[in-house]
Amino acid sequence: MLNPFSEIKLRPSLAERRSFGWSLIIGFPSVATALLLTSGLWSGNWRMAPFLWLGGCGMAGGALFVAFPSVARPFYLLWHFLACCIGIVVGNALLAAFYLLIVTPIGAVMRASGRQSVSKSFDRQTRSYWVDVEKTEDVRDYYRQF
Repeated sequence: MLNPFSEIKLRPSLAERRSFGWSLIIGFPSVATALLLTSGLWSGNWRMAPFLWLGGCGMAGGALFVAFPSVARPFYLLWHFLACCIGIVVGNALLAAFYLLIVTPIGAVMRASGRQSVSKSFDRQTRSYWVDVEKTEDVRDYYRQF
C-alpha cells in the first residue's frame, strides 16, 4: 500500500468506534502486562504502578468510547494517523534492512564469484539476440506454462 492514509475512515460508523473502544479495553492491559513482564524479568524491578496506570487509562478510555462512541471519533482518527506514520517508518526500515542484509550480500557473492544471472555483454558479431522457442502442439501446455 503506497498511501496508508487513504485507508483511514474519516467518518467511522458507530460500530467501528465501539470496536475501537473494545480494542483499547483489551489491548492496553495486554501491552501493560507484556511490558511489566519484560521490565521485571529484564531488570528485576517489579514496580507495578506505571503499568497499572497504562492498563487502567486504556481500559477507562476504551470503556468511555464503548459507552459514548460519539466521543471516540477524534481519538480514532488520531490513533489511526499515528499508526499509519509508524507503519510507513517501520515498513521502509524493514525494506531497507532486507535489501541491505539479504539482497546486497547475495549480489556481492555472485559478483565476486564471477557468476552472472543475466547476460549483459554485447556481442558485435551477433545479428540478433532473439531466442527461438519451440512451438507446442499440445493444448494442455497452455494451462501449464511454467
